[in-house]
This record gives sequence, structure tokens and C-alpha cells, in this order.
Amino acid sequence: MLCLLCQQMDNRTAADYILHQSNIDASMRCTVVEWLIDVAEEFRFQRQTLFLCINVIDRFLTTVEMTRHQLQLLGVTAMFIAAYVLYTFILPSQCNTTQHCYYSY
Repeated sequence: MLCLLCQQMDNRTAADYILHQSNIDASMRCTVVEWLIDVAEEFRFQRQTLFLCINVIDRFLTTVEMTRHQLQLLGVTAMFIAAYVLYTFILPSQCNTTQHCYYSY
């Protein structure tokens, strides 16, 4: 158990990772997170799915620099990963997902 705790401490995101992003700031991240909350409510995801999704986004942004146009795509991808990992829903059709993403950011 102690080993898992040590691994978790080593893999956490840095608090100031957003400062190292040249094209993304904290307000853009906040906008995407608010949008993901709406998506999670629309598809009736569990809270754990949303929290894991945000964790995936933060971990990815810690290591990769992105443009603001890719941020929503990252959010949707992280949501699918989180939902797949937690098995909380049946994957919505591509049409419904596209409808929620199109011009919403």
C-alpha cells in the first residue's frame, strides 16, 4: 500500500503547469472544465468520471504543450478515456457526441 502511495505522489501534476503553456491559460482550462461538467450532466456520468477526466487533462497538459483549438478535443478525448476506464455508461452515438461538440467552445 505504501508503494502505491509513493507512486501516486510521484505522478501528481505540478500546481503551476499552466504557466508553462504558451497558448493556454487558466481561464481557457476553466471554460473547458465548465463545458465538460455540462456534458457529464447531459450523459448522466458519475462524478468519478468527471474527476478522472479533469485529472487526465491536467496530466496531459503537464507534459504536452497544446494550442487553444486543441483544448476541446483534449477534453472530449479525456472524457471518453475516463468513461471507458470506469465503465459508467454506454458509449453515445457519434452523432450525439458531434452535436455536443460542434461550435460549443
